Amino acid sequence: MEIIGHQKQWNFLKKAAELNRLSHAYLFTGQDKIGKKTFAFEFANHLLQQDVGKRQHPDFIFIEPEKKEIQIGQIRECIWKFSLKPFISSFKVAIIDQAHCMNQESQNSLLKTLEEPRGKAVLILITEYPEALLPTILSRCEIVKFFPAKKKEIEKYLEAQKLSKKEFGEITNYCRGKPGLLGDFVRQPRKLENQRRIRED
Repeated sequence: MEIIGHQKQWNFLKKAAELNRLSHAYLFTGQDKIGKKTFAFEFANHLLQQDVGKRQHPDFIFIEPEKKEIQIGQIRECIWKFSLKPFISSFKVAIIDQAHCMNQESQNSLLKTLEEPRGKAVLILITEYPEALLPTILSRCEIVKFFPAKKKEIEKYLEAQKLSKKEFGEITNYCRGKPGLLGDFVRQPRKLENQRRIRED
């Protein structure tokens, strides 16, 4: 995974970690496909000093919706794991992707963890719909906003890829500053072809 853009956010969180001033909980918010999840994984790598991409690190917890919803059972398991001392790292890190998919029970269950933070543990909620979360959850998280990447940042990434001049121009225009879309178009040529057809239609 590679972070494209979001340098200001990265410097802010890295500095907080260096100064031992990390918040217990963060809310990463911004448009879909803007790179929030990739950023969260890279920050987890930084804190745990190990790649968590395969989600097998004992001090890393990842939750995403099951059948379009994050169930209370998933949150309870997360809270239990979060309460344990780190196994091999100095931190425990939990990421809840699409946090807006937590139902009411799940959100209420999570609140207790946010109210009673334990040791070196960092919880990251990711959502493009923060208004779907309880105000009490929002008030207990430090909000980090993500914005579209600049054109020069997109172009810098694309210059390292083996693309034709046509593909370079198309992807730059189609991704609309969203690193997630950018990665899709580069890794999955079929998606680029589909986008061409949509534009032609």
